[in-house]
Amino acid sequence: MTQYYVGSNGKALGPYAVDALHDMRIRGEIDPSTLIWNESMGDWASYGEVFELPPPLPPPLPPPLPDAAAPSAADSPLADEPGDGWSQAPAKPWFRWAARMIDTMLLGGTASFVLGFTIAATATNLQRTMALLENPLFSGIMVALIMVPINGLLLHASGTTPGKWLAGIRVTRPGGLRLSFADALNREFQVCLRGLGLGIPLIQLFTQISAYNSLRAQGFSNWDQEIGSVVQYRPESGWIVARIWLVVIPLFIGVVAINAANR
Repeated sequence: MTQYYVGSNGKALGPYAVDALHDMRIRGEIDPSTLIWNESMGDWASYGEVFELPPPLPPPLPPPLPDAAAPSAADSPLADEPGDGWSQAPAKPWFRWAARMIDTMLLGGTASFVLGFTIAATATNLQRTMALLENPLFSGIMVALIMVPINGLLLHASGTTPGKWLAGIRVTRPGGLRLSFADALNREFQVCLRGLGLGIPLIQLFTQISAYNSLRAQGFSNWDQEIGSVVQYRPESGWIVARIWLVVIPLFIGVVAINAANR
């Protein structure tokens, strides 16, 4: 059986049988320029010279098959309603503002009332506690922070909130995929901080103006660009405008009446 020595780093290794030599070539341990020799050869020669047509390398193996597990909720698209025609442009800052106000009055007001009632019921000094809860600065910050987990959970579960649904707005990942809960929570915190100024009246004015100008100029909010979320809109219609007003007016009257009763 013919055997060959292999030159490697100035040393002669082997001898190796021809089949073993070819296996080394296939594994990439030697290449066509590697020097080989046996007793029938006058001098060292390259593998490629001795074996004019070296055996082909084996074809690459396919990548591992993906797991057969069902896709996670975050990777599943939100169900579209027939004929909705979602689109990203043009941006609708006033619709978004109205949706946020509806959510704040409806969800934030309800949640803050429940939380305030619970705090008051367990307080040791009711007078001081009520004075704190009725403080506009404290109540504004409390409502703004309460809205973060509430809206985050709703956006993760359905891509929308009551206010956004009324205004024909949804928030998703590209391709209509659901936001993860972490991304939805992060987005709502960024809105609370950079869009609503933590509910602090004077700061809120400046942050809302800045967010409005940015949305009008870019067509998207900075936090959506950073998180990778996409805000989509249904085609504008008289029905969408009408139902926003049908909800906003009673809510606004209710808030005014409650504030008047508390004075």
